[in-house]
Amino acid sequence: MLKSDLRRSRVISYAAVLLVTAVSVLGMECGRSDNSSPAPRRTAYPRIECYDTVYARVNSFPLNLWINFNASVDGQPDDDGSQWLDVTYPRYNAVLHLTYTPVNRGTAARVLDNRRERMDMNVGEHHADVTATTSQSGVTSLIVKAPAAVVTPLQWMATDSVAFVLSGALEIKGNDRSAEETAPIVEAVYNDILMAARRLSRDD
Repeated sequence: MLKSDLRRSRVISYAAVLLVTAVSVLGMECGRSDNSSPAPRRTAYPRIECYDTVYARVNSFPLNLWINFNASVDGQPDDDGSQWLDVTYPRYNAVLHLTYTPVNRGTAARVLDNRRERMDMNVGEHHADVTATTSQSGVTSLIVKAPAAVVTPLQWMATDSVAFVLSGALEIKGNDRSAEETAPIVEAVYNDILMAARRLSRDD
């Protein structure tokens, strides 16, 4: 009887040692702080210093349009009265492409439908946030922000429904840039567009 109890005691002791060892090993694995951990680590991207919110009026455009003071502009009018304008952000390696299209009450709806269709195609299956705002002069704007659509994460459409339609899209150059990396750029240019939209008017 004594030998049986002794064997049972040894079995219990061995089991306890195994349990303690297993818990210790698990604790070591979960608390491991060296670089041998197989868990994936987040990629650190260089911090982008955004431009100050200082703005200047574009004099060579048929609208009262304000852009970031640090951006450069390049534009060209077409024979049909339309005009394009590229607003380049050198530090961001990004360009806001804008197009001014003259319309009248008979053509405004068709042009707006065309621009909406293009915006939908650019967003694709990505989630998008839409901001609607109206300037003091009565110009209505829609700003579409879809950060996951990395190539064109921002789009803008504005109109007075009488004389013009303004459409635009932000192009961020570099196909290997992720949404996490470009997020500060998208937010900074979104704020620039929102400010411009709230002050937008015809240049009468």
